[in-house]
Amino acid sequence: QGSLDAAVANYRKALDLEPDYAKAYRNYTSALKFKTDDDYTTQLANLLSSKTLPENDRMHMSFAMSKVKLDLGQDAEAIRLLKSGNALRKKELNYDISIDAALFEDIKTPLQQSMAQR
Repeated sequence: QGSLDAAVANYRKALDLEPDYAKAYRNYTSALKFKTDDDYTTQLANLLSSKTLPENDRMHMSFAMSKVKLDLGQDAEAIRLLKSGNALRKKELNYDISIDAALFEDIKTPLQQSMAQR
């Protein structure tokens, strides 16, 4: 709705109330352009280093920290975090390309038969 300042304030409030709220970090970092770390990005980094962080939270936080690192010009670290987040997302989706390949074959075969009859 165009109220970016209000959104950022609400994300900060959410993070103050629930300091490990992964989606709030992702949204918070996407709403700002970082020139330096702040208390929330420091907290985010600390959470990311935890060995007990659930994979879904780690995925969101990896994307969030990647955005921060990109803003700070730390491109190599941003890419590493993006790869980590993408790997977790891929695992979460459990995507199997063979299912789509079979679907497209099922679609393509009648079309090819129809075109051959013309």
